[in-house]
Amino acid sequence: MMVESSEYPVRPGTKDCQFYLRTGRCGYGENCCYNHPKEIPTGKINMPKCKGQKRYRTESRQGQVQVQRRGQEDIEKQSTEAEDILQGEKLREMQENDNDQQKLVEQRERDIERQRREARLSLEQIKQTVHFDEAIRIREILTELGFIITEGDGL
Repeated sequence: MMVESSEYPVRPGTKDCQFYLRTGRCGYGENCCYNHPKEIPTGKINMPKCKGQKRYRTESRQGQVQVQRRGQEDIEKQSTEAEDILQGEKLREMQENDNDQQKLVEQRERDIERQRREARLSLEQIKQTVHFDEAIRIREILTELGFIITEGDGL
């Protein structure tokens, strides 16, 4: 058994911090919500603490640069995707607007044609009424002038 310092909180009754058990360190320190037992079995720590050695693995700077590049590429990719989505939405809206305008034009044409038909029907009805009224008026005038109108005269 190995005894650690009390820089990490001991919380009996809660689960043990797995990272602390593996490495002997915890990145959350006092803020960690898991238990950090004072005694750690030596077989559980993968990276033993020896004088002159670090308790964690070091990485080359090249790995960090690659991670930064990947992060930058991811940001650029997300930005490009967002722009593509926005352009797609704008295009879709424009097409919908064009379709709506086309539908309005077609509806206007149908309305105009319907109004023309109604006007023609109304005009035909008026013509028939006028012809009928004219025939009656002609009969009245002929009767006033003394002409006798019979059924076979066509008036």
